[in-house]
Amino acid sequence: MEKELQYIFGPVNSSRIGRSLGVDVIPKKICSLDCIYCEVGTTRNLSTQIKPYFKAEGILAEFSSVYHEIKNSIDVITITGSGEPTLNSCLKEILIGIRDIVKDEKNIAILTNTTTLDNKDIYKTLLDFDIVVPSLDAVTKTAFEKINKPAKEININNIINHLIAFSNEYTGKLYLEVLLAKNVNDQKEDIDTLISVIKKINYTRLDIGTITRPPSYSFAKPLTDQELDDIKSYIASNGVSFIKDNTVDDNSNNTVISYHKQSSISNNDNDTDLIIRKLMPLLKMRPTTIDDIIKTLKIDKDVVQEVLTPFIQSGEVTSKEFNGILYYQHKIIKQV
Repeated sequence: MEKELQYIFGPVNSSRIGRSLGVDVIPKKICSLDCIYCEVGTTRNLSTQIKPYFKAEGILAEFSSVYHEIKNSIDVITITGSGEPTLNSCLKEILIGIRDIVKDEKNIAILTNTTTLDNKDIYKTLLDFDIVVPSLDAVTKTAFEKINKPAKEININNIINHLIAFSNEYTGKLYLEVLLAKNVNDQKEDIDTLISVIKKINYTRLDIGTITRPPSYSFAKPLTDQELDDIKSYIASNGVSFIKDNTVDDNSNNTVISYHKQSSISNNDNDTDLIIRKLMPLLKMRPTTIDDIIKTLKIDKDVVQEVLTPFIQSGEVTSKEFNGILYYQHKIIKQV
């Protein structure tokens, strides 16, 4: 069997940035936050330490081996992580290496929780990305600590000040992301203070969403569609625009990410190893439905179930129901 991919996953279809090939640059789950809604699982190592968790050499070698095979089926390269990607001190080297491989063929994006923007080297590196997707779920100390459970040295006001400064210097596309959890950061006072900060940020697009996959903490609950729509309407009525760039399509379900089909895999026994090689990285990244897998790998439901069965029986893959939908995930995703 071919070696399972360690750093590269997807492509996935994101309503924010299109068909994306993911590059995981941080081990599971090293992060500066322990967000209650995280679909990757609880944070095992709550840390702000920046060091070479994954070396650039290995990431770039694997990326190069995959990219040329699927480049025609993707829109963007996304640097992300099973934790906070900017904690990897090799980030600049990884970005330069990927850009050297893709040339000007694709945009390169990064997802970040914004907690490291006070580091000058990271700040400068992020300026070189084509797309930056920072998250900002709360702007008061109380709400921030409730929803994001930060490392003790992180200060929300420091994050806000550096994000505002960065947004006004950055020349690429900045997609600001806010996630709301029921009775955690969705109260009127939370939204009002959030609005006051958002108005100071120079973003391309603002995404307001709620929990859509099994969260790391079972008490984290999503808003209803109506509750989310009411908050969006309230935010808009206070002079906040969701789209500031006519080239960006609006999407009311902007936080929902579903896997995009890759090159077709035929349904014969000889392809089982290939299916497993492509499926396991997806299940390790986040909880995934049968429909997600079918769309990603372009295979029949019967084949998906046949491939999953031995992993479920061994306990390597588990299932969990959330909002009436059954999700499958690798056992390394820990929830409480």
